Amino acid sequence: MRKLLFTAYIWLSYLAFGIFIIYFSRIPDLATKHNYSAALESVTYFFAFGFSSLLFFRAVVYTLKFSVDRLSKARNQKERAEDAEFRLIVETLLVFLTITTSTSLVLVNHIILRETAGRESDIYAILINILGVSIFSLVCYVWPMIGRAEHDIAKKLFG
Repeated sequence: MRKLLFTAYIWLSYLAFGIFIIYFSRIPDLATKHNYSAALESVTYFFAFGFSSLLFFRAVVYTLKFSVDRLSKARNQKERAEDAEFRLIVETLLVFLTITTSTSLVLVNHIILRETAGRESDIYAILINILGVSIFSLVCYVWPMIGRAEHDIAKKLFG
């Protein structure tokens, strides 16, 4: 039951943050009067979509980790090596899924921005946001220490 609660928590945190991004994209008439405000908006969206991809990657990884117990029960050295290779393949596919899903969120957000009165969306903003998604996803993939630390904290809290 606790694993189910933790899985629900990580998916709800991703959905809440996605709704948060879309909500602030729907605010009309946020015209940028200065060049620094446009740059600040770009940096904010860069980190927002990057963090969104981090939340999605975390949710997918933990959902699969809780449902597949075989990876932690290798019986011999050969199975341990095969499990490590399988884990690498799955995590690589999850990074691709994360980048694809988060890029879709970026595109939906920019469609909403174009339809909102007083808001602008250009190709450079889209590329900056996709760059944020890619960088954050690759950092999560290359540096799995973040996920392990959170997993240990979740074990202490949720059992």
